Amino acid sequence: MNLYQPGPLWTEDEYQQLVAELVAEESPTVFAVVEDRDDRQDGRIAAWVLEFPDETEVICTDGVVRMSLSSVDRVLARFGRQPGVTARLVRTGHPEPGQ
Repeated sequence: MNLYQPGPLWTEDEYQQLVAELVAEESPTVFAVVEDRDDRQDGRIAAWVLEFPDETEVICTDGVVRMSLSSVDRVLARFGRQPGVTARLVRTGHPEPGQ
C-alpha cells in the first residue's frame, strides 16, 4: 500500500481559500497615530502601528523612526508631546463614534 500520492493536496480554489483564512486569522491590527491640535484646526497621521499578539511595531510617517514596543498601550506615550497637541489611536476600518 502506497500512502504517498503525488500532486497537490487541494484544488487551486481550496488552497486559495485556506490561504485567505490564514491571512485573516494572522493579520495584525492596524492603527494610525493621529496627532490633533487642541484647537481642532489641524491634525496629522504621525505613525502607523501594527499590533501583533506579542509585540507592537510602530513606523513613523517621516520614514526615519521605527519602534518595537511591548504593547499598543505604550505607543501614545511617544506622541503628542508638543504643546497644544494630543495624540490618539484610530483603528483602521473602524470609524470613530459620530462619524
